[in-house]
Amino acid sequence: EYMEYLREPVNPFARQVQLDSQVALRQDQLGLTNELTLPLGDTWSLTSISAFRRWEFVPLNDDGAALNISPLNGTINDYRQWSQELRLEARWGDTRLLGGLYALDQDLAARDRFIIGDEFIPWVLGGAVRDTAGHGLTRSNADLGLGAAGRAVEGANNQTLIDQQSNSYALFSAVDHDLNADWSLGLGLRYTQERKSASVIRGRVPPPSAEADQPLMLDPAFFSTFGVADPGTLTPNLLLDQIIGGPSQRANRYRESAWSGQFHVQ
Repeated sequence: EYMEYLREPVNPFARQVQLDSQVALRQDQLGLTNELTLPLGDTWSLTSISAFRRWEFVPLNDDGAALNISPLNGTINDYRQWSQELRLEARWGDTRLLGGLYALDQDLAARDRFIIGDEFIPWVLGGAVRDTAGHGLTRSNADLGLGAAGRAVEGANNQTLIDQQSNSYALFSAVDHDLNADWSLGLGLRYTQERKSASVIRGRVPPPSAEADQPLMLDPAFFSTFGVADPGTLTPNLLLDQIIGGPSQRANRYRESAWSGQFHVQ
């Protein structure tokens, strides 16, 4: 291939990998739950159920090759959730009444990182040149300026920030009646309201090199390979925009509600 690099064969039993950076992950989970029941006389009782959960996930991934393509990538997740339920219950003989409310709040903040190595651009464009111009081209005999372009963007972080929030609220009630020792009759009603919002912001932390915004000095043979002329305005950053996407952002928000119910004989 163009990069003069041969990957390890796909053989899980060989237990061989090719890495050039640290590979690790950290995961922390925390969960708390509290249930409290308060009797209100001989018939009624009030129950409170509170819960909290947090999940943090920090991966350090390599590109899976012994080349400096992307020495660090992965999505960092920080998820938090809490819920609260209040339930009022009563019983008269064979009849049970239930009513209450429920609230759930979820928040996910994520950061996707893709650190770019100096061999990323030669890896991507070198293969395209080889496929277009034919075999025999390698980075040793046809660098075409791709090596300098790769070094200009080394260390750039193409990152995506993700934020997602969800709030759910519900009111519910139910009544059950024992017809006899074997059969019971039940009816339930629930109203749920949900609010969701999410935003995605993708951008690039510029690399230290000021060359990232300077016109590329690619060999004219690079452009002639694809049958186009050198525009004279192609920069390393613009080239990355074409390969992995440029800056963008998007936000969505919606709200919905619904009634639901159930009826059972069992």
